[in-house]
Amino acid sequence: MRSLSRTSISPRRRQEKLKFGKKAGLVLLFLSIYFFVNVWQNASITHLIRRNESLHRELTQIERQCDAMLFELEQLKSPERLRQALKSAAPISPAKTITIQRGQGK
Repeated sequence: MRSLSRTSISPRRRQEKLKFGKKAGLVLLFLSIYFFVNVWQNASITHLIRRNESLHRELTQIERQCDAMLFELEQLKSPERLRQALKSAAPISPAKTITIQRGQGK
């Protein structure tokens, strides 16, 4: 009868398996690092795209405010507007006419 003992592996075969295992481990390590960096970069790019869109919306809003302020500034410079503002702020009545008579000389 055969014994059911473990079959022994030759030292040379064992070294070959260890070398293969180390190589496979290194390949898996490098692949896992590559995938981690790839996912991290994609997440960073997605975050930057969202931030860019947010800043673009903010810029558009600020440009609209700037345009509105420039329009208001142009209206404030208008001479007609100045006349209307002066009339409504302080109603001015015409000045009294003063006549000065020349006195008779001494």
